[in-house]
Amino acid sequence: YYSINSFFLSDFLYYLLIVTFLNHLYTYENLYGLFQQYESLKVHLQSLII
Repeated sequence: YYSINSFFLSDFLYYLLIVTFLNHLYTYENLYGLFQQYESLKVHLQSLII
């Protein structure tokens, strides 16, 4: 019973890992756009400070 339970747990963790990986692949382009916006905003703020 314990081996079946641990197998189910590892299977669930594996499924969770795949789902998060697919989500990261799906939102990678969006995150990259946000990162570029953040970089340009940071440069803009630095030019305002200096």
